[in-house]
Amino acid sequence: FVALNIGIEFLGFCLLLLSAILIGIWAYRGGHKGILVLQFFYATAGIIGMIRWF
Repeated sequence: FVALNIGIEFLGFCLLLLSAILIGIWAYRGGHKGILVLQFFYATAGIIGMIRWF
């Protein structure tokens, strides 16, 4: 639904940030360093997107 351009882009970026945080916690606890680094990029994209759309 986010890709349909119906005004919920901010919600999509919030979900991106939330998923990056949750997957980052899982990666940290499980010792998956590559996945953890990747989640920093996803979290950054979520924050930038939230700032630009707000």
